[in-house]
Amino acid sequence: MATMTQLVESEISDFFAIFGSPGGPVTIEEAQKTLLSRISPLLSTDMSWIKCAERLPETHEHVLVNDLNGEGVLIAWRAEWQSVSGPTGKWQWVFQIEGIEHDDVRIEEWLPYPSPSA
Repeated sequence: MATMTQLVESEISDFFAIFGSPGGPVTIEEAQKTLLSRISPLLSTDMSWIKCAERLPETHEHVLVNDLNGEGVLIAWRAEWQSVSGPTGKWQWVFQIEGIEHDDVRIEEWLPYPSPSA
């Protein structure tokens, strides 16, 4: 299995092969170094997926979800259904990407959304 560093290097190389140099970092190596420095703090935190059957995130808490129907990892939050008398006890996933509906996905696990680095 590839390490995170190998995956990042591969993704950056593929990006440059398709789109050319972005004008920021001059070389692939500089881009890799910059990207790795930004994501390294995330790699040192506990990034274990939580099964929805075990626990759900708080309402309106932004999380990462893994869609098993094929969209991949998405940013989402749980929205409670409301009636005139208040919350109904029902909820649905809402997604940052417009056009993805609750019924289009199969979410069985989620991950707390990482905090931005300081």
